[in-house]
Amino acid sequence: MEGGVEVTTNNGDTWDLMVILAGSPFSDESISTALRYIEAVSQSGGRVLVWGCGFSTWLTQRGYRDTKPGNAMAWGTEYPSPQRHVANLIDTYSATLTWVACRFCSEERNLTDHMPSVRTKLAMQIGKHIKRSAKVMTVGLT
Repeated sequence: MEGGVEVTTNNGDTWDLMVILAGSPFSDESISTALRYIEAVSQSGGRVLVWGCGFSTWLTQRGYRDTKPGNAMAWGTEYPSPQRHVANLIDTYSATLTWVACRFCSEERNLTDHMPSVRTKLAMQIGKHIKRSAKVMTVGLT
């Protein structure tokens, strides 16, 4: 146990954690909680695969602002947009974090302009990644 997060040893062919983001990122706090898990496992040296489905494919879209709109309670404070937060995670942990966007979900929602480091894969490929993961966490609709 490192930093409260269990990290398994692997040979590079498996994932310590696979996170399937299947919910709308703006519907509740579950996506931001999942992002914290992703960051914690990554900080501990664990290999993480994130699979975005549905409207979670919006999280990796290019062309959005780097900051959220102003906060009326703290006008001078800037908060990173969801896309900036995800891009920072991917950039910081590029050696151990892989982000995949479901191709079908992306095309169905016209969310196909993903960040360059994000891979798109067919939905039917998810099963092989689940089998190669020590732990799988699903957030959102299942």
